Amino acid sequence: MTPEDLPFPAVAVDEHDRVLAEMSGQLERWHGDHDAATLREWLDKPVGDWFVNHIRTMDFVTAEFACRHPPAR
Repeated sequence: MTPEDLPFPAVAVDEHDRVLAEMSGQLERWHGDHDAATLREWLDKPVGDWFVNHIRTMDFVTAEFACRHPPAR
């Protein structure tokens, strides 16, 4: 099964791209100010919350869909 086989591939890709762009911005800021506390807070709360929610929703739904629609052999 490829991402194209899923009914919602663009949503997951767009969401991942958004979070990766945020991560790039946070890393760039950290390189400038080396404020580990701010980076840690961002990783703990916004990213942590997003990650857990993403697994519980998008990844769970994707896995369930893949299990119910195995690839043809």
